[in-house]
Formats: sequence, C-alpha cells, structure tokens
Amino acid sequence: MNNKTNPNIVWFKDIGKNDLALVGGKGANLGEMVKIGLPVPNGFIVTASAYFDFIENCGVCLLYTSDAADDLLCVNLGVRRSL
Repeated sequence: MNNKTNPNIVWFKDIGKNDLALVGGKGANLGEMVKIGLPVPNGFIVTASAYFDFIENCGVCLLYTSDAADDLLCVNLGVRRSL
C-alpha cells in the first residue's frame, strides 16, 4: 500500500526513535544518527508494513518463532515468478 499514512519506504532523514513500529529498531537508529549529524549515506528504509505486504502477496508462508520480527523462520517458499 503506497500512501502518506502507510508508505512503502521512508527516508532516513524523515524518521527517528518514535517510528519504531514503522521501520523497526535499525531503521529508527539510522534516522536518529542522521538527525545528530553522523556521516550516514542518504538512503531509505522499506517499512515493516511494506515488507509484510510483500511476503503475504508473493506466497511466502512464515512461521513465527517469537514476537520479534528478527526471529522469523521462513518456510514453504512458494514464490511465483514471471519472466
């Protein structure tokens, strides 16, 4: 879903520690580093909702081993591709 309330990507410069649910811990930390002036290359983060939308729509089944997104175990990779 691509709109202002639920974007697929966000730029480092536009996020921070209050965006944890949107971009995860690593993404939020990159935003904070940009805000304090550390030398971080320009870049963007694929949002958590965009990631999960992709997984759902490409036929990948996920088995959650815990509540943490970093602890996902991917199984049954039934990805369909068109050439």
